Amino acid sequence: MNSSPDTRQDAVHAHQSAKNCADITGRIFACGDSITTSSIIDPVYFAVDTEDPTERQVLGLYAFSGCPDLFERFYAPEHSDTADRFEILLAGTDFGRGPGPIHAICALAEAGIRLIVAASFAESFYRTCVNTGLILPLQYLPTSDHADQKHTDQSNMYGQLSLDSLELQIRPNPQADICSTLLFQPPGVVRDVYLAGGMPGLWNVPPPDGRR
Repeated sequence: MNSSPDTRQDAVHAHQSAKNCADITGRIFACGDSITTSSIIDPVYFAVDTEDPTERQVLGLYAFSGCPDLFERFYAPEHSDTADRFEILLAGTDFGRGPGPIHAICALAEAGIRLIVAASFAESFYRTCVNTGLILPLQYLPTSDHADQKHTDQSNMYGQLSLDSLELQIRPNPQADICSTLLFQPPGVVRDVYLAGGMPGLWNVPPPDGRR
């Protein structure tokens, strides 16, 4: 049985203020290979105006609505409390292929997701993620400790990404010792764009010497 839309919305809103934290910490949701945009958000919601904040919030109530199994697990009642919401996606290859990447990204961001780590991304999804700054997308190295567990249920695992070292430390609970670490491909300017809130925000960040 899923948590109600009202309960999900309360949890979603509680996550929005965490966007600017130096590290990204939260529960991990694993979803496997070849997750399409139509799996992330049912195409019926492609008509939602993502430029309208009120309409965009609705998408956060229906993340993974195109895949009943993932939807059921993502919104399971035991994860309806703010402290138990998912903030990190662990995915496999070709994440986000298909039409409507902005709607899929908005659905995940409004649902509380701040970080997607995947073996590979569909180009359009990755580019839209970077440009909007809503979610940080990182491609992990295949030699990483946890790279072979993208298909397993990680709902009882927690991750902490240091935006300085770009290592994702994975633990069975927030206080436990590290059990594995994910390492990433060099992200280039992706981290800076995310911290600036997307490409528009990056242009407004002054250079170190104060020149424009």
